[in-house]
Amino acid sequence: MTPQGTQQNRRQMLGDQQPIVVDAYHQVKARLNDLVERLAAEGEFRLPAEDQLSATLGVSRPTVRSALLSLQKEGKISRFHGRGTFINKYALMMSANLAEDRPFLDIIANLGYVATLRTLAIGETTPEAEIAAKLNLEQGGTTCTVDRIFEADGRPAVLSRDYVPVSRLLRQVAEVTAEDSTFTLVERNTSGRIQYSIADLVPALADERTSEHLGVPAGRPMLLIRHLHLDERQEPVAVTDALVDDEVLRFSIVRTYLD
Repeated sequence: MTPQGTQQNRRQMLGDQQPIVVDAYHQVKARLNDLVERLAAEGEFRLPAEDQLSATLGVSRPTVRSALLSLQKEGKISRFHGRGTFINKYALMMSANLAEDRPFLDIIANLGYVATLRTLAIGETTPEAEIAAKLNLEQGGTTCTVDRIFEADGRPAVLSRDYVPVSRLLRQVAEVTAEDSTFTLVERNTSGRIQYSIADLVPALADERTSEHLGVPAGRPMLLIRHLHLDERQEPVAVTDALVDDEVLRFSIVRTYLD
């Protein structure tokens, strides 16, 4: 493709985008992510300049810059001063990007599966010491727990448990709505919302409960992802333990060096 043809193609792709009015940041990011994937599929690995993106999408340059920065943190693009913004083509081939803080349903669906979930139980418990410390619980503090199974084409892929401090709930535990993700659970049942998460990767062995729900042999090595979720005030609002069946859902992460 000639440079002129490439520029025209990029303009056409951008022209397909509708002006953005509501929830600008997330919609801009989604549109830019779609553009990145479409350009890469056609063998073009350079994005248009910020001012062109801003004008076409109908949003401010700071909004575009924030969305690009988020894609950069996920490893999908690299930005070089004086040279432009480039697509990291191999990063787009990852099955599931650990750097993307997204609901499991979205991650599974993005892999081409029919994503479903089952809520197993909602209850109240005194968490183990490590989780209590992460949540800054006072001695004897309890958490509302929500257990879920996320499935890919009907096959169990993730067994998760959310821990939300009871002291942060807007209602009684018996009235908590499970929702389809930790993000929505926190937003609808507490006064806060998740701004970002920190994930610890912990080797684990499948116990009898994991074996029963994920259909794996007891004692099999598993990946445990322990998320600490924090709100806009940098306060912990929840912890999620997610046991992942690596045969169904393989996580990767991009580690950048130059940008």
